[in-house]
Amino acid sequence: MSDRTLHLQWIERAAAATKNGELERWMRTELHSQAWESTLDVVARHARLSQATRVADVGFGWGRVVLGLAMRHPNVQFEGIELAPEFVEAARGLVDGAGLTNVSLQQGDVYQWRPEPGRYDAIVSTRVLHYLDDRPTALSRMFAALRPGGRLVAIVPNRWCPPQWVAYEHGLVDPLVLASEARAAGFTGVSLRSARFLPRAVASRLRAGGPARVVERVLGGLPPTRWLGALLVLVAERP
Repeated sequence: MSDRTLHLQWIERAAAATKNGELERWMRTELHSQAWESTLDVVARHARLSQATRVADVGFGWGRVVLGLAMRHPNVQFEGIELAPEFVEAARGLVDGAGLTNVSLQQGDVYQWRPEPGRYDAIVSTRVLHYLDDRPTALSRMFAALRPGGRLVAIVPNRWCPPQWVAYEHGLVDPLVLASEARAAGFTGVSLRSARFLPRAVASRLRAGGPARVVERVLGGLPPTRWLGALLVLVAERP
């Protein structure tokens, strides 16, 4: 099943949950809860959302991550850009259904994206950069949009995770290449780590709470396993 097909199925289910007034419950209990919660944890921690005022989500898809972050951080204003019009429409519907007033979403191309310089305290981008033919240009746009001291947190499939070689149908990003591109765009303090070590079947049994989070953090801190997570997390800062 392709990512796009899976996303469209999620949109349909989320739309139904919105109509029934059960969106938040559905997001937390049925939408790959451990993987979703784990991603929110990683993004919020590294983007320092507790200190942020305005944050951009580049390539928000149908809104899974930006919606979750906005629910968790009601005092932060989130702005998103997404290329696919059907995803933008779906995400706006979910935002309205959840009654969120701290999210603004627009349709657009990241290559043409030019917000005012230094607008954002942080920029997040989850599973987007590996789709782009011209990552250096996209990274340069993000760099310009961050304030000095602002952070970029980008998550992509990890090329160093062997199961991803057969499980992922799109291109995998070489961590060293991605780090080099970020530095070339002007970022400093560039760091890489991996995340989501647990297979979904195991994670779903442990659920999003205690055990799953503890195991993920332990595996992420051990030298033999720290680079083998399914996802690669880039953290970079504008000086």
